[in-house]
Amino acid sequence: LLLTSTASAQNFGVDVSFPIHYNFIGSDDLSATNEVFGNDRVELYSKYMDGCIKRYGGHGANSLCSHNEADRLRLNLEQPKLQTNYTEIGFKKTKLSDDTWSMLQTFWAGAKAKENF
Repeated sequence: LLLTSTASAQNFGVDVSFPIHYNFIGSDDLSATNEVFGNDRVELYSKYMDGCIKRYGGHGANSLCSHNEADRLRLNLEQPKLQTNYTEIGFKKTKLSDDTWSMLQTFWAGAKAKENF
């Protein structure tokens, strides 16, 4: 399914492809939401939520789907703040052992040969 978006590069962010931090359809001003995210993205997300509600029941904001979606979005905002970085930048680049590198190369060659990656 290929969809185009009217979102400009200036407005592009984590929520443009699918809601990561904020709900597309929870806005008081849906026209502003459409302007930023594009009507196609808002429509796809609305269909996704409607399908979930039809499948699992409930009504609108009181449905289990809406509650789970609100929790997912809340956790996407809150959890990163709670994580501990073990280095100044949060990760450390290290060299793999020769044995590990060999196993990885063998696996990759086999997966690539099967075109199953």
